[in-house]
Amino acid sequence: MTPRRCLLLHGWSMGGATMAPLAAELAAEGAVVECPDLPGHAADGYPATFAGAEAMLRDLLSDGRPRVLIGWSMGALIAWRWLAAQPEAPVTAMVSLDMSPRPLPAPGWDFAMGPQAAPLLRRAARYRSHWQETAPAIARGIFAPEREALAETLLPVIRRHDGAVMAALWEEILAQDLRDEISRIPQPQLFIHGAQSQVCPPGCANWLAQKAMSGQGVILPGTGHAPHIEAPRATARALLTALEALSPL
Repeated sequence: MTPRRCLLLHGWSMGGATMAPLAAELAAEGAVVECPDLPGHAADGYPATFAGAEAMLRDLLSDGRPRVLIGWSMGALIAWRWLAAQPEAPVTAMVSLDMSPRPLPAPGWDFAMGPQAAPLLRRAARYRSHWQETAPAIARGIFAPEREALAETLLPVIRRHDGAVMAALWEEILAQDLRDEISRIPQPQLFIHGAQSQVCPPGCANWLAQKAMSGQGVILPGTGHAPHIEAPRATARALLTALEALSPL
């Protein structure tokens, strides 16, 4: 049987290595996995922008070998944008990990990353001027409250980045509104969310599944914004089970 090829795109202020727990579980089930660093996060040769990340994604897929795209947080936004514009891409399915298609609040929108826009927008200035000081709070917010001890493992990853670059990418994240794009992606989609996420309301999973042409939402108990780190085996099982139904080999 041909193995699934999975391309994992990490989140903001992270790196390809943060996808390793999930990658290991998928590889144990026979998948071929790739976990690149995205532009602005140690990747060379591309601008540290969403457009640069999309150019990198295009090049990674230029060999024509079909992949499952798995995007965490910012990685999901990049993948959604690119797939909506490139529906014929060699992608068999799209999996997002705990991300909202519109991070900022709006009338009638219940799945933003916060109830008010101003505090989210103000973070950019703080990141530019005090990146090292903000790193612990960023790390803690990634996990479910009872798993915040895991934050220490990500602090070195966050602190190695440049605050000005991260601030600019943060502003790009907040500028996205991909609610309509979700319904234009022809590939089957899976939306995995953490039941205790401090970043994205878990109900977003079901909203996204209803919006997609072919979609399924999964809410994993006991996990936050990083289910693939907090519960990699459960995340892999949910992912592979859903793919068997949505996009069988």
